[in-house]
Amino acid sequence: MTGLNEYNRKIAAGEIERVKRRNPAEKFELKPSRKNAINAFCYECTGKNREEIKFCTSWDCQFRNYRQYKIKNEENLTMDEQKQISKMYFDHLRAESENDYRDCLKSQLLEEL
Repeated sequence: MTGLNEYNRKIAAGEIERVKRRNPAEKFELKPSRKNAINAFCYECTGKNREEIKFCTSWDCQFRNYRQYKIKNEENLTMDEQKQISKMYFDHLRAESENDYRDCLKSQLLEEL
């Protein structure tokens, strides 16, 4: 039996409790470090959404150079190139959200018919 299967079996049997996944702010409180502080800052900045941290486009952020998720060779980009990439990214997000909204409206209209 693999370790994961054994872990799931013990949880189902009530032998152990499931380990709670801590958010970056909780990790920083338990173990203050530079890495945990930056992760906690990014977590708070993105509205406590872990997934949004990967898509951060704040070029003026003081922690930009220390973050895990970066565009390859971004330190070699000029400020104009950085702004252009940010604009393209936000245009893409806006288009996606507008399409999602249109699809939602379409499905609601179809349900009503």
